Amino acid sequence: MEFSDASLLIIAGGKSSRMGRDKRFLSYDGEGLLERLARRAAALPFAERCLCVEERTPALQDIAERYGLTLVEDGVQGRGPMEGLMRGLSKIEAGYALAVSCDMPFLELEALSPLLKAAKGGCQVVLPRTGRR
Repeated sequence: MEFSDASLLIIAGGKSSRMGRDKRFLSYDGEGLLERLARRAAALPFAERCLCVEERTPALQDIAERYGLTLVEDGVQGRGPMEGLMRGLSKIEAGYALAVSCDMPFLELEALSPLLKAAKGGCQVVLPRTGRR
């Protein structure tokens, strides 16, 4: 399977309850975490790209428009990332999805290609392992 066979779900709810401030907009190397991931995702040929958020804001709408993301709002607020995942999965048309969190500044989406290739043969979930983790 290739990137073009899968939809991308960027899970970016925004509560940041442990951090105490909105991590989506924390700067890393001069760019917000969410914008950094959105920019990188725009360079790959995903079937669809969704930005899953708790609620729509002008800043999130702007990022979605600039990087070709469909903004998907939680149906029920306060349920955390699983609500975003559920809502995102309910919106896509592709048979597969790659779900990533917005707060991973070192994530190289291209490095996930082996996970997509492993999904051949009708498996429903691919979880990477390294050692005992």
